[in-house]
Amino acid sequence: MAKYIFTPEMDTELNYTYSINTDSKPRLINLARKFRMPRWILYQRAVKIGAIKSSQQKQKWSSEEIAILEKNAQYAPLTIKKKLETAGYQRSVSSITLKRKRMRMPSNLEGMSANLCAEFLGVDIQIVLNYIRSDLLKAEIIRKDRQGKINYYIKEKMIRLFIINNPDLVDLRKVEKYYFIELIANGKVH
Repeated sequence: MAKYIFTPEMDTELNYTYSINTDSKPRLINLARKFRMPRWILYQRAVKIGAIKSSQQKQKWSSEEIAILEKNAQYAPLTIKKKLETAGYQRSVSSITLKRKRMRMPSNLEGMSANLCAEFLGVDIQIVLNYIRSDLLKAEIIRKDRQGKINYYIKEKMIRLFIINNPDLVDLRKVEKYYFIELIANGKVH
């Protein structure tokens, strides 16, 4: 026999409490007192009758959402969330972060940040930023913060093109040699 029994009237009241756009916590406290039940029982019942969605309920990612995620994986999760919202999908930042991690993104993207590019070329980040500003190295702006700091994303083909067009700017003694060979060979190294 169930310890807590709900009537249709109680369900209606619970539905109404969660349907109001204002903060439902004070109303829920009053409802818990009225029903003489703990709030967590009311929460479970609200999930069961569909008044709210549980944070544990998993929504399967649609192929359209995954396509948007793959296309924008180099961006910050908050930016991806906004792009998903523009397309009509609702995902939390933590859900996006977790999905990117499970799909091994952005490690499977063909590119890198400006910091990683500097490390790869064996130079200071400022040198890479100068290459980007002088248009020698093409890069996408993926984020600009309030202080004006810009985060760049550089595709591998742009790094390859930079190396081919500017061999005198690349010190082969400083580059990460295995990645350099793979990059120049376009991943065709065995």
